[in-house]
Amino acid sequence: MRVAKSKGDFRVKAIAGTHTVLIALDCAEERRHGLMGFAFRRDVVGGKNTGPKWLRSLKVFKSVVPDPRALNAEGKEIRFSTWEHPTGHC
Repeated sequence: MRVAKSKGDFRVKAIAGTHTVLIALDCAEERRHGLMGFAFRRDVVGGKNTGPKWLRSLKVFKSVVPDPRALNAEGKEIRFSTWEHPTGHC
């Protein structure tokens, strides 16, 4: 599935695959001042864990998480949400 939306000089395109969604964002350069990124949320339907869920972020703010590859106390990879660490640039 492909979706394209725009509002003024802000544009978004999304292409959904079987397991992932590719999202492309674009806006005018003068609107980027102070922009730190975006948070993405999806609504989960069916199953045990229904409701809104913030998508995982692949990038974090170094001032908040100095070593994003560090492991938690159980030795597992730490997951970060786009709500806490907005990702991408417009």
